Amino acid sequence: MNNKGFTLIELLIVISISALVLIMAIPSINNTSSELKDKEYQEYKNSLIYGAKLYYKQKSADLSWTTESGKQTASVSFKVLKENGYVKKFSSTQHNSKKKCNTDTNNDDLVSVKITKENNNKITYEVKGLQCGINGLKDIS
Repeated sequence: MNNKGFTLIELLIVISISALVLIMAIPSINNTSSELKDKEYQEYKNSLIYGAKLYYKQKSADLSWTTESGKQTASVSFKVLKENGYVKKFSSTQHNSKKKCNTDTNNDDLVSVKITKENNNKITYEVKGLQCGINGLKDIS
């Protein structure tokens, strides 16, 4: 008798093991992809802060300052930063990305960076209103 090839049982075992390996690998791949996208949005948030820092250094006299609890605060909107060339609208490097930020729409005035000058001349920057997500927007500020 010529025993060339595999039996049906052997083929089913190989297919089952391959399926189990795939089932275990897919969630790991999806988590990595999601983490990369979240990191991408965090980098975008950081670019907004960087743009606000440049704007503050070059045009601090144009900001409307108020005093809260002994600290001076001002806000610069995404629209102002964009119009002056300090930032661009978010664009995902992920091809076919369905995630968007609210700067992708006409909500440019909703996103801003709050600048706070404390008494010891320490300056802090906080992004307000930035939202990103696939189905609906979630706050990442």
